[in-house]
Amino acid sequence: MAVVVFGATVLAFVLIDQAPGDPGRLIAFARYGEELTAEQIEAVRRSEGFDAPLPVRYVRWLGHVLRGDLGRSLATGNSVAAEIVQRAPATLALAGASVALALLIGLPLGIVAAVRRGTWLDALGRTTAMLGVSVPNFWLALLLLLLFALVLGWLPSFGYGTLAHLVLPVVTLGTAMAALTTRITRSSMLDVLCEDYVRTARAKGLTEQAVILKHALRNALIPVVTVSGLQFGRLLEGAVVVESIFGWPGLGRLLVKAIFARDYAILQGCILVIALLIVLVNFLVDISYASLDPRIRYGQRG
Repeated sequence: MAVVVFGATVLAFVLIDQAPGDPGRLIAFARYGEELTAEQIEAVRRSEGFDAPLPVRYVRWLGHVLRGDLGRSLATGNSVAAEIVQRAPATLALAGASVALALLIGLPLGIVAAVRRGTWLDALGRTTAMLGVSVPNFWLALLLLLLFALVLGWLPSFGYGTLAHLVLPVVTLGTAMAALTTRITRSSMLDVLCEDYVRTARAKGLTEQAVILKHALRNALIPVVTVSGLQFGRLLEGAVVVESIFGWPGLGRLLVKAIFARDYAILQGCILVIALLIVLVNFLVDISYASLDPRIRYGQRG
């Protein structure tokens, strides 16, 4: 986990440094306005450490991070940690609600499609999943805005603070994940339904509901949980676009603003937090395998 986070921060640091434009000039422009002198630009470069080589700047930044200091915004001077703490709950709420929506839609559709394989319900589930995977987030967001906010006027198009503001962003992010969850659940359930223990459960006289939910579904959940953990990272990636469209005050919108301002401190802080979240979620997914499948035990050999 530490190696992955370290690699993500190194890669981000290098890529940000290679972006076109002079960060000293951009930051000086944000601070002093259009009437800039060469002395002001050079003073900003020295004060923010841009005159040092890239490895030196990274080591300095990493040293501050290990002491719990993410630095200050180069454009506003605000604490990076405070900015992230202020905006992270909005992004986590958006991602969590999107995952919940995806599971509520994808699991039942996948189970029904597998149990009713070859019927119109199976065809409907597979078609819906294909459409959900194929539709881009930004296009779906614009369609939802046009229909539910502008034409019907049922939901707000912009802002944050109520459940109504949460609906359109969650539907936008959760649709693609629900489609993928449906496909993975169907495929995994089809594999499990052919196993001997499922036939044995039916031979014992258990009801079909008990066979499906108690015996088949639990063993089919490992691929679903794995994909859900991986999709959490995609949700954070999609949140960058969705938060900008809907004016959602989360990490994605903060990241976009920092990119345009070339605010290195904010960019590195957001990337570090997002990398930590993704690694933590995947760690929790790995741990959950042992509860889903009693045959899996960590820390044992042979």
